[in-house]
Amino acid sequence: MKKSQTSAKILLSASILLLIASCGGSEGENQTSDTQVQDVPETSPPESEAPAESTPVEVDLPFLSIEDYVTTRDCYDEEGDNAVIAMNCDDLHLGQIISTRNSLQVDPDEGDPEVWYEAAVKVCGNDFKQFTGDDSEDAESRWVLWALIEGDVSDGVYVSCTVEDANGDLWAGTAEAITGSYFGIEVGDCFDFPTATSNALEIDCNEPHEGEMYIVDELVLDEDPSAPYPTEDEWDGIATLICDGPFEGYTGYSASDENVNLSYSYVFGLEEDWYDVESRLLSCAVVSYDGTLLEGSTRK
Repeated sequence: MKKSQTSAKILLSASILLLIASCGGSEGENQTSDTQVQDVPETSPPESEAPAESTPVEVDLPFLSIEDYVTTRDCYDEEGDNAVIAMNCDDLHLGQIISTRNSLQVDPDEGDPEVWYEAAVKVCGNDFKQFTGDDSEDAESRWVLWALIEGDVSDGVYVSCTVEDANGDLWAGTAEAITGSYFGIEVGDCFDFPTATSNALEIDCNEPHEGEMYIVDELVLDEDPSAPYPTEDEWDGIATLICDGPFEGYTGYSASDENVNLSYSYVFGLEEDWYDVESRLLSCAVVSYDGTLLEGSTRK
């Protein structure tokens, strides 16, 4: 199927690649002093080599800068050559803040982007995992760990840790991995995904909404009580088997049809409930391919 660009990772699948960028920066200057040679009576002045001229090293900061006051979960988009601007997360955006005021242990004149990125991983790695549910070095994750420089670096480098799409695409919604209940959401119901403070909310399909449920509580791997909890890749495979065919039956479109802005996402049970075979459930929901809100029912 074509991969959905929906960004509400509410126990949904995700795919990432570590990226490093270089854009904008400051130019360092080197100064050299004049060399004086004192005349020695009745002798020729000693020959001396002229001091080598040093070429100023141009240092590019590998992260963009943010001037606005931001907080965790705020979203942003690029503005100009080397800065970003805060955005509404419901609109298409470049990235999302996962923590702020992190001291980056790196020399502001450091010219190697790899050094900057490694420093960012040290201070942002745990925040990234807690926010997205993925490891920052997981090449299969949809998200990439990133950072924004906060203000002037002359007094020390401080960054906001962020998350961006691994492919550099704009997306709508949040990258936060949120555990919430879908109780009461049935086939044909339109809804908004759970948030950090609320469960899934049923919404009139004529109003803008994030998803439309078309399969509810399908049992998976129930024939083997000793089966281990699936990995993320295994959940993707299970969802393909369960969600792919019925998607076309429900919407009238193939899940791989690139001419329509529709795809599907899926909801699955927690690992802590896996021992209860009856809780091994998976549900499928129609979403937009680019993460924007749906309007009207997608049922054919």
